[in-house]
Amino acid sequence: MGVFNVFTGVRVLVLGLILGFIFGFIGVFLGMLWLLGFLGGLWILGGYPLHWFTIVYGFLGIFVSGVSSVLHRLFYGGEFSRATGAAIILMGIGTSIYLIGLIQPSLITVYILGLAIILLGSIIYLGYFVSIYKLNNPFFRYGDIFSLIGFIGFPVTIALTLHSIYGDWPTGYMVYMPLLSLYGFPIPIIYGVMTRLIKFKFSPLDLRASMLSLATYIPGLALLYIGLYTGGETPLTLAGIFLTLSALLHIKAVDMMEHEVEEPYRSRMKEGDWRKYIYFTRHLNTAALWLVAATILLALYPTLSTAVEGARRIYLWDMMIHSLTVGFIGNIILAYAGYMLPHLIKRKYAYRSLSLVPYAHLNAGNLLRISGDILRIYGIQEPITMASGLLILAAYIAGIIMIIRLLRE
Repeated sequence: MGVFNVFTGVRVLVLGLILGFIFGFIGVFLGMLWLLGFLGGLWILGGYPLHWFTIVYGFLGIFVSGVSSVLHRLFYGGEFSRATGAAIILMGIGTSIYLIGLIQPSLITVYILGLAIILLGSIIYLGYFVSIYKLNNPFFRYGDIFSLIGFIGFPVTIALTLHSIYGDWPTGYMVYMPLLSLYGFPIPIIYGVMTRLIKFKFSPLDLRASMLSLATYIPGLALLYIGLYTGGETPLTLAGIFLTLSALLHIKAVDMMEHEVEEPYRSRMKEGDWRKYIYFTRHLNTAALWLVAATILLALYPTLSTAVEGARRIYLWDMMIHSLTVGFIGNIILAYAGYMLPHLIKRKYAYRSLSLVPYAHLNAGNLLRISGDILRIYGIQEPITMASGLLILAAYIAGIIMIIRLLRE
């Protein structure tokens, strides 16, 4: 591990951010090209796996691991390990190799090698996480279990993808695997981190709601794994119901809909505190709405899809996935990145460059995307869906610029 002696905790965080942002930009751009191909029949039509994998594992996998390398050590204590730097580099190398294999499907060995390297990186990071993991605070216990579920789910979903190459795909692979990639990995980690960072808000943690959120999430996730191998719509519907309940309980536990500061706290807040509060809560309020929309759509998908013409069901699926990824995850990343990263990286209190411009672009773009999906379900070939991709890309770029400006304050 001598080659990794250059890494310190903050350097691993910065490495994760840089690699994550690079893959994120590539993923968003590939999504735009795929959308263009889907609407106009261009060659990139078959490139959806490139977009999906780059976003979920290239961006989220590396970004989440990088931030976790500092954040969870602050939560639990424990020694820093340079293995985190090795894990993130392996994930970056593996994702790059995997994408080469996807671009040229005949290179099956390259495809498998990329997955294997990502799997190794995720296992190394899981080992580090387990080494510092503690359930020593009953107030945050249920959130910490959420985080553990997510870091276990990361290598599990990669292993399932590898397994599908060597044998027949499980019965429900195409339907359930994308959901497991999200509900098995980034979503529970986000729930866990939000529980730990309740101190950013004026509301206290609702411990009972936190416990019930975990208690309903676990059977929901289990049903997705069952559905992967059994197929059918029943596990999907039941999973959607459990995950909707879990989402509502999580929103209550951390009071994601809090949006006002009562007196005497408001009059005592400095300008920076107030601007941070407005920025943070607007993202959380909106993220909560997208999360509920996504889980309800999941629960209703089997029923709604029977009323939609076969080929148009993809738009219903698209509504559900983008409500969860762009709507919920996107708003949460913007919320915490703007709030935390200046402190984690430079130990500084920065707020002047906080902006709701990325927020406006992100949510306007996603609303256009969902609106376009609805119109296309009814056979209306509208021109607005492509504009949604441009707005989401603009939000991504504006968000990175905002973070850089915050770091330079």
